[in-house]
Amino acid sequence: MFNYNAYCKEKNEFSISDETALQLLRLTKQVEQYCQYAVDIEFAIKNKHIYLLQVRPVTT
Repeated sequence: MFNYNAYCKEKNEFSISDETALQLLRLTKQVEQYCQYAVDIEFAIKNKHIYLLQVRPVTT
């Protein structure tokens, strides 16, 4: 059965913490410095480890 109260509570929470967002920012900046251009990253997080899945140049 669908739990509407749990859904609403979860909907109002962020999917990543502020610290994880800052780690992603630092990682993206390192990749951009290495590549010498702005990048769009695709990532996954498992057991508090960030994995880069794909890096591509920003095109717009």
